[in-house]
Amino acid sequence: MSKTFQYSLPLFLIAASGCVSYSPKPVNMDSVRRAFAERAVTPPLATVNTAAGPPFDLADGLSVSEAEGLALVFNTDLRAARAIAGVSLANAENAGRWADPTFGVDLTRILASVDEPWELGIPVGLTLPISGRLRAEKKLAGAEHDAELVRVFADEWSTRIRVRVLWARWAAATDRAQSLRDFVGRYSEVSTVIDALESSGEMPRTEARLFRLDDVTRRAELVAAEAGIEAARLEILATIGLPPVSGIVMVHESLVAATNTTTSGSASGLDRAFAQNTSLAVARAEYEVSERRLATEVRAQYPDLTLTGGYGNEDGNDRIITGVGTVLPLWNRNRQGVARASAMREAARIRLEAAAERLEGEYAAAIAAASAADRERDLIEGGLLPLVEQQVTDIRAVTRLGEVNALVLLETLSRRLEADLSRARAKEAAAIGQLRVIEIEGPPTEPDPQPEPGASTAVLPPVDNG
Repeated sequence: MSKTFQYSLPLFLIAASGCVSYSPKPVNMDSVRRAFAERAVTPPLATVNTAAGPPFDLADGLSVSEAEGLALVFNTDLRAARAIAGVSLANAENAGRWADPTFGVDLTRILASVDEPWELGIPVGLTLPISGRLRAEKKLAGAEHDAELVRVFADEWSTRIRVRVLWARWAAATDRAQSLRDFVGRYSEVSTVIDALESSGEMPRTEARLFRLDDVTRRAELVAAEAGIEAARLEILATIGLPPVSGIVMVHESLVAATNTTTSGSASGLDRAFAQNTSLAVARAEYEVSERRLATEVRAQYPDLTLTGGYGNEDGNDRIITGVGTVLPLWNRNRQGVARASAMREAARIRLEAAAERLEGEYAAAIAAASAADRERDLIEGGLLPLVEQQVTDIRAVTRLGEVNALVLLETLSRRLEADLSRARAKEAAAIGQLRVIEIEGPPTEPDPQPEPGASTAVLPPVDNG
């Protein structure tokens, strides 16, 4: 008996030595804060590639393309999503493994008076996966990991679009603030004339006061606009994963595409969306997971084969223990698991169909909104602004001659400001409208060698500095 344990104990210790041991890994929040604060313009960041490919240098300011590249590296949500994908990868890499063999010791003492009252049995059990369940589990884990990667890809695309949208809002806030500064400057040009006319009695005090009231009002709006610029800047830095105290200077860029990307034929654009839309891709991946899960539950109905063998000693005689066992699928047959997985597949199918139906409506709405924004921008830039500019020029000429109509002058200055503010809003709406269409169409799989005239290529719009 002692000899048997002498051989069994080392085998058990060898098997146990292959187990992973736990070691704690606490998070030091001071180190986290310090690392985040030091994440600024450093040489490693200068080697980060943007979506376009070439490395960039932040010394000349942060452009929208560079911000997009940084977001793909440092955005907190993307980093968390990739970490979650690491969980599904670990699961996929270790799925479908055979069950560990079982080992036991049976020790029996016969109470009757016999020469050898002790009986010993050392059974070893091994399960042979003949049902195919392990192969199905491995395919399920692989499908779950693939779905997680699709979600990460979708999050990356949404983050790229979000950076562009936030940049458009920041640029629009900058334009609005500049329009208010221009108004204050134009008022300064005529304030001397207004004061002189009021002092000479040629302009009533009530009319002169209207100018000062409007000036103070616009200065207060300028303070709010500058606060909006800072808020937009901080939101961009938070999205790309840089600390708010970062000394990075952002480059002002208008994101309105040089060519109209929102008037493409809806058929080709919709086909592209059905092929590349990230939300639809996630729904497809989730449906594939439901298929694999049902296949796994179906395989779980069939039993595996259990082999038992080992050593025994009875009445002083050594013996070999052998046995074969399995489960008879008579009553349970994993009916609950199959029924649940079948219902989950049906739910995933409905979600996929709903995503496809919703995509058509969202794409049509995005095309309509973007086209309307483009028309509004064209009308303001091509119709309203030239008229207002001509009116300002004529009023300046009349004012220099000393012929001042206070109400006409005030109305002209206000109309010029409103036109500038409207242009900023229209450019913001046009850029966001184009980005929404591009977001729905999804990231390009490969460039179109011969795009249709005026058609969207499903890539981020070119930057127009005009």
